[in-house]
Amino acid sequence: MSQDDSFVFFTVGTDHHRFDRLVDWAERWTQQAESIRCVIQYGTARPPRHGEAYESLDYPRFERFMAAATIAVTQGGPGSIASARRAGKRPLVVPRKSGLEEHLNDHQVAFAEHLANLGMIELVRSEDDLYAMLSRARKDPSWLAIDDAQDSGVNDTVAAFAKLVDPLISPAPRGL
Repeated sequence: MSQDDSFVFFTVGTDHHRFDRLVDWAERWTQQAESIRCVIQYGTARPPRHGEAYESLDYPRFERFMAAATIAVTQGGPGSIASARRAGKRPLVVPRKSGLEEHLNDHQVAFAEHLANLGMIELVRSEDDLYAMLSRARKDPSWLAIDDAQDSGVNDTVAAFAKLVDPLISPAPRGL
């Protein structure tokens, strides 16, 4: 994979809940996208039939894909968002929803809305939103680019979020 390869990197993260919705959206867009490579990390979702697909990626390979991608589309987890921002990209974020059985609760929705209000991500609310944002990013690659000055607080924000949320979603200790 050379740095000159232009592609969109879609990632559902590592949560055990299926995220078929994002994989379906990525696959449909991949089918109609012309002249751009699409890499989809699909986790426990169904494997896509189109695009270059990986069930999981080890951390170094994940980071290489994120760094080399032209556009990053992530789930709403802080790790994926932070990886995209470290790679100089404002990600397009599709948060998992508990009502669709994509997660235990809607913390990703709340987190993504907060980061969108800060201008740190682009919040994707629908498949049409995603396609419009992908089109805009392909026409103007600088739209999603960030520099270090814009990103000074992302690691602190992610760490604070994890400290608050981890105890809420971790399994209860045995014997309780």
